Amino acid sequence: MGRRTTVATAALVALGLVDVALIGLLLRPGHRAAASSIALQPGAASASAGVFALPTPSTSGPSVSGPTGSPQPSPATVSPGPLVAPASQPGLPVDAGSGGFVLRADPGACSSTGKAELWFSASDGATWVHLSLPPGVREIRRVAIESPTALWFVGAGPDCVPRLWRSTDAGKGWTGPTNPTGAWFAPMSGSLGAHTPKATDSTLCSGSAVVGLAPSGAAVAALACADGSVLWTADAGQAWHAGATLPGVRAIALWTPQRGLALQATPDCPGLAVVVTADGGSSWKQTGCLTGAPGSGPVGVAVAGASVSVVVAGTGPKVGVWVSPSGALGWAQTAP
Repeated sequence: MGRRTTVATAALVALGLVDVALIGLLLRPGHRAAASSIALQPGAASASAGVFALPTPSTSGPSVSGPTGSPQPSPATVSPGPLVAPASQPGLPVDAGSGGFVLRADPGACSSTGKAELWFSASDGATWVHLSLPPGVREIRRVAIESPTALWFVGAGPDCVPRLWRSTDAGKGWTGPTNPTGAWFAPMSGSLGAHTPKATDSTLCSGSAVVGLAPSGAAVAALACADGSVLWTADAGQAWHAGATLPGVRAIALWTPQRGLALQATPDCPGLAVVVTADGGSSWKQTGCLTGAPGSGPVGVAVAGASVSVVVAGTGPKVGVWVSPSGALGWAQTAP
């Protein structure tokens, strides 16, 4: 019994010496783990190894990866930049026709002493002719060019009831008024929603101001709201669906049911950004910046043909005008 105890004790001592020697080898400078060792990154886990490494606590907040993957400051510490105030009223009524014809209105206000004005240009807005209006018209919310001599507009007198007037001599004289049934137009001052070809829908924009109404034929239209939402219809306003939002939107127009452009006030454009859609508002792409255009003043946009677009900024006899013949890809300022 004593001999066996002695042998066991000697064996244990020998094993201890071996362990000490192995630990010494592992701890000596220059030692590298074998290739079969499993290396875990902070926060990673190996189910097969049964080992989980906890992430190291951060004292500087979360990190966000930028476009190149490099660490960026935490969203909580990023300066938001200047905010863009939403529009509070519909944009300027503007329409354009082939050959440089542009019709625009200073909207006025039917519910006050405001006075509407109507202007016509045959030179892409380089010069303007002031058109006389029928007596009592205080507000205009839609203008249209059917030909160089055939014009019409939707307006209202002191009662704020919308009516339609027509001209067959380029605005020298007017006939009407008639009921505007069948016409698209933005609401008169003090009203909500918009007028579709069938009725007025006061629920559109959910109480937010209507910034722009852009019809494309009798059935299709886009409606821009002051909160940045853009609504679309393909059945004359019986049903609407929301497209991509445009914060700071100021005006909108459509070439076709799928192609259109909008003006947007953004912090990175010293004027108005031009954005276009080719998929019925599902997405928008910026194509330019109209430097000097008022980001918060009255502005309107119109289209003609397949690719012409005209932007009018301001009211009165002298306004800023920008024209693009190339689908809003390049712009020329025709009036300061």
